[in-house]
Amino acid sequence: MLTHKFKVGQNAVMRPAVRDDRPGSAAVSITRLLPVEGGEPLYHIKVDVGGQERVVRESQLAALGSAGISAPSPASLQEEMRSGAGRKKP
Repeated sequence: MLTHKFKVGQNAVMRPAVRDDRPGSAAVSITRLLPVEGGEPLYHIKVDVGGQERVVRESQLAALGSAGISAPSPASLQEEMRSGAGRKKP
């Protein structure tokens, strides 16, 4: 049986899917553990800057500080959002 790598209340970094139009990685908080679907645990998360909530697969998350990943600063995230960085070009 698969177990969840992250716990409720834990902070992590969300990596966007390759086809995702949103800016780069975002600091998130795990708000709820969801059932395994398609062989992968699911999580309900809340983005720390902006407060958006969504469901993500475990493969879209990384622990803070793992493999050189750190949470982006709120200022850098806001700048990315204003400039449209990370968006696909038409």
